[in-house]
Amino acid sequence: MRKFMCAAVVTLCTVMIAQAEIQQVIISKIADDGTVTYKKTEKGQATGEEMTAKLAKDAKIFKGKGTFNKEDKTFKVEKVGDAVERAAVKEMVTTAVEKSKAKGQRAQIDVSGGTISEAILLQGGGGGFGKKKKKDGGN
Repeated sequence: MRKFMCAAVVTLCTVMIAQAEIQQVIISKIADDGTVTYKKTEKGQATGEEMTAKLAKDAKIFKGKGTFNKEDKTFKVEKVGDAVERAAVKEMVTTAVEKSKAKGQRAQIDVSGGTISEAILLQGGGGGFGKKKKKDGGN
């Protein structure tokens, strides 16, 4: 009986970890009740329909920096600094919706069971990952 219970606990933990999913998204809205509206992205472009998830009460939200590795064609997101207040996050998303071509704030979110436990908001809003260098010498 003891072996069965241990196996059941290990299986349950494995399933819970497997359900957590890290996604690259464009967040278009954060409601007052903590509901986040977003679209998944593929190769930097929004795909599919809008989805919603709730922010967990203890969700951590960070600013981040994204880098693309050309050799193995992977996109890596790194946290920059400490966690951001929710009011500031809502303002950042609203600003990104108004100013960006993508109509939202690019982010990496960790979704588990319809709840967001962690989000990393990428710098540069939805329009890109920084300013492009001019080829003609800086003019």
